[in-house]
Amino acid sequence: MVTTKAPERAHLWRWLHGVLLVTGMFLCLWVFFIHLEVYLVFLGAQPEVTDAAVTRYEWVAGSAVLVASVGVVVALFRGRWKALVAHTVLLAVTAGVVAFFAVPTDRWEREPPPNDPGPGDTPCYSGSNDCVGG
Repeated sequence: MVTTKAPERAHLWRWLHGVLLVTGMFLCLWVFFIHLEVYLVFLGAQPEVTDAAVTRYEWVAGSAVLVASVGVVVALFRGRWKALVAHTVLLAVTAGVVAFFAVPTDRWEREPPPNDPGPGDTPCYSGSNDCVGG
């Protein structure tokens, strides 16, 4: 009795790698197009970033990173080194696109510390800045 399950499974795994790569590339491009949709303006003021655009970015970027990560894990456990390299490159490119084309653009910046006067500071109300201490 001869079974043909092994070749069928190998074909399914190759198909899964292909689907993960194509889906990951599509989602990576979608993140880029979300950024363009929000920030690409011709002859006008920069529009306000809406909550819907931020939510769409978060879902698509999270999905892109998840799909690329699943591809790396599947390729690693299957021992397919060419697929592992392809999925790792996709994960690196996706991470770069997600970080560089973030919505809103100041997503990764820290807020400056508050500039509150200390308890011993005296306020200066001079318009010429002639107060003691500047």
